[in-house]
Amino acid sequence: MKSVPLKAFQRSQVRRGEVKKLRATGRVPATIYGRLAQPQNLEVNSKEIADLLNHSASENLLVDLTVENDPRSKRLALVQEVQHHPLDSKVLHVDFHEVAENEKVIVQVPVETTGEAAGVKNAGGVMELMSPVKFVDTAIPRGRAIKHYPIYRDILKADLVINVPIAKQHPISLLTLGGKNLLGCVTNRQNLHFDIGQTVADLASVIKPGLTIVDAVRILTANGPTGGNLADVVRKDTVIASSDMVAADSSAATLFGLSGTDIPYVRASAAMGLGKVHLGKLKVATLKV
Repeated sequence: MKSVPLKAFQRSQVRRGEVKKLRATGRVPATIYGRLAQPQNLEVNSKEIADLLNHSASENLLVDLTVENDPRSKRLALVQEVQHHPLDSKVLHVDFHEVAENEKVIVQVPVETTGEAAGVKNAGGVMELMSPVKFVDTAIPRGRAIKHYPIYRDILKADLVINVPIAKQHPISLLTLGGKNLLGCVTNRQNLHFDIGQTVADLASVIKPGLTIVDAVRILTANGPTGGNLADVVRKDTVIASSDMVAADSSAATLFGLSGTDIPYVRASAAMGLGKVHLGKLKVATLKV
């Protein structure tokens, strides 16, 4: 993958009001993660980053970052995640993941699949490739951050939704668990990152999985969701299942040394009465297989 040059500047503005004023000047807030350094707040020219994204086949861009007043001449980084405005799709925030030229990384790329998986066919199921025309604007009556959003129609009509997230670290939501996994049911999910704790809880008030199964056989403890390397993977040999998504997520959070109340969307979902966050008040059965 060929890298493209991009100039960045160190950023001190972190509060919402300050960041809003920054965008008004034609700059986009950004953060760079990865390698051995601590996360660093940056800003980039909004037109430059928009042009790079618009002329790329995907948002998996490899950039040579030149950061003003940084002793390092250049920093090689992948565009890890981009947040867009929900109405005009303008870039609101960019996350970069710093890499080395000889480092192996995991990225998501657009793939067009054909055929039918043998496991699905043998079980009598149908593999559904999500169609853009099936996302329908859906009212969210109890929503606090969003009152409506395009949600996949078949999810809303299903007799039973089984939610199967893979537990991993996430730079914005802290962890990807059952609640965060619901973003796979909507379009333009990056637009919901502006208040991810509450927006995920709002979605959970209309998308109600009957069963949540958290795959924690192996968990990604750092540089998620698309970066990281094998050193960040920890084997837990654990699967958590519950009809209460909030409870399942609270239990999974303990595998990362956290509690459910540490995760914004778990905390917000519990506050809306969508599930129970305190494990001490639940009956938990442990089975060894």
